[in-house]
Amino acid sequence: MFGASIGRAGQRIIDAMVRWLARGHISPNILTFIGVAINVGSGMLFGFGRFFWAGIILIVANLFDMLDGQVARLSGRVTSFGGFLDSSLDRLSDMVVFVGLMVFYARDTEFHSTLNVFLAGAGMMGSVMVSYASARAESMIEKCDVGFLRRPERVVLRVSYETASDPELQPILSTLASRGFALSLANLPGPHADLSLLDVFSTVEVDFGSWDELDAAAVVPRILAGHGAPLASGLMNHSDFELAKALGFQLFVGPFFAAPRVASARQVPVGALQGLASIARLQGDAQIEDLEKIIDRDLGLSVKLLRYINSAYFGVRAEIVSIRQAVMMLGSRGVARWALLISLAGGPSTPRELSVLALTRARMCEILGAGHADLGGDQLFTTGLLSVADALLGLPLEQVVEELPLADEVTQALLWRAGPAGAILDAAVAYERGSFAADSLQGHRRDAGDAYRQALRWAQSTVAEIA
Repeated sequence: MFGASIGRAGQRIIDAMVRWLARGHISPNILTFIGVAINVGSGMLFGFGRFFWAGIILIVANLFDMLDGQVARLSGRVTSFGGFLDSSLDRLSDMVVFVGLMVFYARDTEFHSTLNVFLAGAGMMGSVMVSYASARAESMIEKCDVGFLRRPERVVLRVSYETASDPELQPILSTLASRGFALSLANLPGPHADLSLLDVFSTVEVDFGSWDELDAAAVVPRILAGHGAPLASGLMNHSDFELAKALGFQLFVGPFFAAPRVASARQVPVGALQGLASIARLQGDAQIEDLEKIIDRDLGLSVKLLRYINSAYFGVRAEIVSIRQAVMMLGSRGVARWALLISLAGGPSTPRELSVLALTRARMCEILGAGHADLGGDQLFTTGLLSVADALLGLPLEQVVEELPLADEVTQALLWRAGPAGAILDAAVAYERGSFAADSLQGHRRDAGDAYRQALRWAQSTVAEIA
């Protein structure tokens, strides 16, 4: 219990630092660079044999490594570039320490040891290979859930208030918190609930669907006073999100980011729907010449297609330099689907999370409908992708559907969730939102989980390629 108390105290200090840095608008990338600079200093001290001070500085550097990601998540500044920068500089930080050890033992002193130089070099190779092997495996296979001493900060355990109040379970929760697991307290009975549990819980969830606005406003200061992060869940639209933000909530959960922000007519690009309609007409069995003409007219689409086809994902030996070559390689159906995907979800202003959601839903619909002989994969993919078109384009879904040349089955599925395609779309959305008891999911209970995970991994890798 003494160790658990130390762990809780340390976690509270780190949480307080994260909140202070987030409120001060400190860039997570700056914290990453500071951590690397301190690691370089630690490596130099190792090289000069100052092991004690090198160890102390290394602990400080690792503190920055823990802070940058948490500050980014809390302040809503998580970006693909930030993640790439952090992971790349982390490898540099690891290597510079091992290089310092190698230099120390390679010097012509009484501590010279060829064996220790070799061991430090082997440690450096292992530290790099572990991260590379894990990242490469997760990009190639559906699931890579192996290894030990994995980082617990990426695991959030959601515990109900009633369960957390059980005296027999509190020592277990304290142990988990001391080991670095993030605990989220859910299902509070009301604004006056006992929040002494914040000694072990870093996040407190408030469900906007069941709480009164005044009660939600009253509980936020109590959560912050207990050094916890208030999380607003069940946010269905942007109005809910703006209200939660105004009340002081720091974390937000719900399908609000997939809800449309309807723009006025003059804010909508004139050719946006026309270009999308041209691509939609080519879904199915399109002619290569028609695809080439449409893509050639759109410079952004052309550049992204060539960059995508020449990426490491395809591993082509000779560079593809023309649209016709790309179309011939992917096939007309592949390019037609890709063009629709880019037109909707590949824009520079589209939030990454929304793009991932749209592609995940599209791919999951396709997977769930694989056993239906009367439903085409392209049709289901298009249905899933267009179900987020209102949020992607900032237009009512009815207007989008009216402007596009869609099959009746797709239109009915999008607007009324009718027909076999509508039932599959309903199942995908239900699983996505955690409504596991929904009637539409009962026929997919065995395969929905695997389909969602497979679709999510495909969506994440695809968005990374087209970004």
